[in-house]
Amino acid sequence: MEEHEQGFHRLSQEIELLTDFLSSSDFKLLRASDAELSGGYPVKVCLGRDENGEPTLKKQ
Repeated sequence: MEEHEQGFHRLSQEIELLTDFLSSSDFKLLRASDAELSGGYPVKVCLGRDENGEPTLKKQ
């Protein structure tokens, strides 16, 4: 696979992950689960997939 094809494939996977996260997340529950996720404190998160392939957030 050529470099530009690999980049396109990675971008497609990232867009799919973001779409899955946005369509399946309960944002009220996320905000209620953690003060940092409620917007009260600065936080960096990494969007990934858990062992079941579901979108998940990991605080950095």
